[in-house]
Amino acid sequence: MELLSQIVYATYVADDPDMTPAEKQSWLDDYRVNTRDEVLGRVENSTTNVIRLGDEGVGRLRVVRTPEKIFIGGIQIHPAFQGRGIGTAIITTLLEEASGREIPVELRVHRTNGNAERLYTRLGFRRNGELGDEYVMTTG
Repeated sequence: MELLSQIVYATYVADDPDMTPAEKQSWLDDYRVNTRDEVLGRVENSTTNVIRLGDEGVGRLRVVRTPEKIFIGGIQIHPAFQGRGIGTAIITTLLEEASGREIPVELRVHRTNGNAERLYTRLGFRRNGELGDEYVMTTG
C-alpha cells in the first residue's frame, strides 16, 4: 500500500510548487488511508492494482466496474516511467473489455494535465462535462 501512495504522491504532489512541505505530508497521510480502503476492498466494485514493469512497481490503477460502465478511478504512472506506452496499453485493454460488454469507459483528468488529456483524446475519449477542477471524459 505504501508503494501505491508513493507513486501517486510522485505523480501529483512531489513537485507542486504551491504546496508547503506540511501540506504535502498531510496529503500523503490522507492518501494512505484512502489507498488502504481501496486495496482492502472497502470501495464497492473497485479494484486497485500496482502496475508493474518486470518486477518493479511503476504505477497505480484503480478501476470501478458496474453493469453500466467502466470507470478508471485513477491511473498514475511514476514520472520516471511515463512516455513508454504503459498507460496506453492498460487503457487499451480496458477499452477492449468495455467494447466487448458494449458499455462506455469514463475517467476524469485534471484541467491542467494537458499531456494526459491528449492521450485520452487520442484513445477515443471526449470531454463530457466538468467536476470541480477536472474534466469528465467518456467513450462511446
